[in-house]
Amino acid sequence: MRQVLVVFGTRPEAIKVAPVIREMRRRADQFEIHVVTTGQHRELIEQVIHLFGIRVDRDLAVMQPNQALAPLLARLLERIGAALVELRPDMVLAQGDTS
Repeated sequence: MRQVLVVFGTRPEAIKVAPVIREMRRRADQFEIHVVTTGQHRELIEQVIHLFGIRVDRDLAVMQPNQALAPLLARLLERIGAALVELRPDMVLAQGDTS
């Protein structure tokens, strides 16, 4: 069984990856899925999560008021790194081109 970490951060990213998550969860004999959201655009992502019935396993909660890009990226790298060390997935699927 392959362990897969699926990461997304925005509503469009969640919409694009939702069918992949659904199909991989349907094939539970082949894949163990860990869904991670970065916590960006939280209000918008929650709509998609509920609509598609996505179970989020980890929220990196990287957003802070009035943040600059560099500290945001640093928090993302740190928290995703910690998830990778802890979960040790066989594959990572990261959807998106935003931070």
